[in-house]
Amino acid sequence: MGGRMWNSLLERLVGGLIREGTLNLTLPGRPTRSFGNGTGKPVSVSISDPGLVRRLVLSPDLAVGE
Repeated sequence: MGGRMWNSLLERLVGGLIREGTLNLTLPGRPTRSFGNGTGKPVSVSISDPGLVRRLVLSPDLAVGE
């Protein structure tokens, strides 16, 4: 499965989880996207390893610790 698919899946997952605040997420080969309602101090996360994106989608509890 291609990296774009994993990126899209992670963006959908994050979009469903982040309701309040602001999370700026940058994934490999993608522009930065913002999630949440735009309140509070923004938090930015940049993931450069495509393998981590896949691991986060398949097993978020284990991958977040990495």
